[in-house]
Amino acid sequence: MSLGGQFYMSPDRARPSGSIKPRTYRKKGRKEYISASKSKRMSTSKGRRILRLQLGYLKRNLGYIDVLSKEVGLQILKPKVYKELLVITELYRQRKTMFDRRVKRIDD
Repeated sequence: MSLGGQFYMSPDRARPSGSIKPRTYRKKGRKEYISASKSKRMSTSKGRRILRLQLGYLKRNLGYIDVLSKEVGLQILKPKVYKELLVITELYRQRKTMFDRRVKRIDD
């Protein structure tokens, strides 16, 4: 059910001066996922609800990164972090497709 690891970009380096910090819901999303994963048997509807929330949080975060990349550019990212960003973006696309189609596998 996990969507991949999180990566950290220093907010001071990424944001232009004067802009406000975007909302991430990282703690809330982690709390919801852990509470659901601790259940002995998770129903399909509950699993889909948690996955939908996680995908929504990830979409919001990727949107913030997209806006920041237009303002600052992705050149400030280290190569490893840039690669992780590409992987997370592709993972999001695949998981969203699987969620929408209600399937458990995806053709590349």
